[in-house]
Formats: sequence, C-alpha cells, structure tokens
Amino acid sequence: MKDKKSPNPSPKPTPKQLPTLKDIDRILRGVDLWEVDKPPEVVAKGRKERRPWLT
Repeated sequence: MKDKKSPNPSPKPTPKQLPTLKDIDRILRGVDLWEVDKPPEVVAKGRKERRPWLT
C-alpha cells in the first residue's frame, strides 16, 4: 500500500510561546541591534552621531 500525501499540506502550527517570522519582523522593525544592550544615554548619543537624519 502506497503512502498518499495530501495535495495541500497544512502549515505546521507554531507553539504559542514562539513568535512567527512575521511577528519577529514586525517587532524588530525600527530596532537597531547596536542599541539593544546599551544604556539610554549611550543610545541617544549614538543615534545623533550615526543617524543625524533622525534628530
């Protein structure tokens, strides 16, 4: 007997505690990874120096 594959396999469910790639993209939009572990005063100074068009 042959294994029959369904023509349209359903996507695997994402566990509730893990974000989907679309969620990650939405969350990280506008986030500069350089700023993640820096204190706020360093972030503010860095933004002025690296991205002057934002001020």
